[in-house]
Amino acid sequence: ELKTWCSSHIKAFNTADYEKLKPYYRFPCSVLVDDEVKMFTADGTPLVDFEKVKASGWAYSKIEKVKVLSASDSRAMVSMTFTRFDKSDEKLLTTTTYLGLTKIDEQWGVKTIFLADEIPLD
Repeated sequence: ELKTWCSSHIKAFNTADYEKLKPYYRFPCSVLVDDEVKMFTADGTPLVDFEKVKASGWAYSKIEKVKVLSASDSRAMVSMTFTRFDKSDEKLLTTTTYLGLTKIDEQWGVKTIFLADEIPLD
């Protein structure tokens, strides 16, 4: 179930349409990078600025590996390794992100994101 959710999340990300991506998040949502924590709300600054992501050369992303680290009926921690590609199918980067998920009304959503590597989101 969680691996299927991750695939759906990446498909939504690949549309480069933030409105299609928003349902995959639980707001407020926190993003942790190095020593900084950013909080995002549904009506505030978008969690992903697709114009800036595209400016990095990004055309699409592909999951390399998903590992469920911990899960209950309503909470989960998932490790997702993915690669970003450009329009020529050249790899731009491969990284692992850790997603803290919650399940509300039978739907999973990201509550917390931990990025070990610096990747363009905004």
